[in-house]
Amino acid sequence: MHHTQEPAVVKPCDTLKVYRNGVLIDQIDDLVTNVGFAWIAQRMKGQGGPITHMAIGSDSTAANLNDTALGAELARVPITTSGGVVTGDSIVFMGQFPAGVGIGTVHEVGIFDASTGGNLVARNVKGPYAKAAEDDLAFVLTIRIGQE
Repeated sequence: MHHTQEPAVVKPCDTLKVYRNGVLIDQIDDLVTNVGFAWIAQRMKGQGGPITHMAIGSDSTAANLNDTALGAELARVPITTSGGVVTGDSIVFMGQFPAGVGIGTVHEVGIFDASTGGNLVARNVKGPYAKAAEDDLAFVLTIRIGQE
């Protein structure tokens, strides 16, 4: 007799850490978008390009699986290590918005595979995080691929 087992459900689990001037100010769950799920599948087959940029924006509309862009992008910067850093079953992306970059009230953060446009792989809406001209904001996004 052959026993069949239900397949394990694998889903990304994300955590976003927010730093202002080097001090951790928030840690929250993030959302991989539907475009992000497709991007992950393509990358597993060796297609598409790596995550290269992180963007911040001022739109406070809740994150949605169908999001394809930030609502009101303030600035986009290259992530510190193109493609992220893989450790075990997780990949980490860090974006740093130094003094003078992305000034305003930040509500949203996203990662992309392009310097403009591109695929929005993950989006978070939280905050507000006030970013004055002299502030340095850094975001560390960890995506873990694991079982539900």
